[in-house]
Amino acid sequence: VGGGVAGLAAARELARLGIEDFLLLEAGDRLGGRLHSVDFAGHTVEAGAQWVHGCRNNPVFEIVADLGLHGTLEPDAPIAVRA
Repeated sequence: VGGGVAGLAAARELARLGIEDFLLLEAGDRLGGRLHSVDFAGHTVEAGAQWVHGCRNNPVFEIVADLGLHGTLEPDAPIAVRA
């Protein structure tokens, strides 16, 4: 399983299902793919993906929600808005 966000979501789902015999592979020096934080003028900023597209049946959104980063979620909306 790759070490980008999709791969991390897949690994999380495999682990949730009790499957633990898999390997995360990443060519770079960190996990997360396009998602990463960088220093910019003395501040930490996000350089990479800024949006989670779709909150229904989306394992990436589940990770965002578990971390409390989803902002405001309208009950029947297909998107979440960071407040």
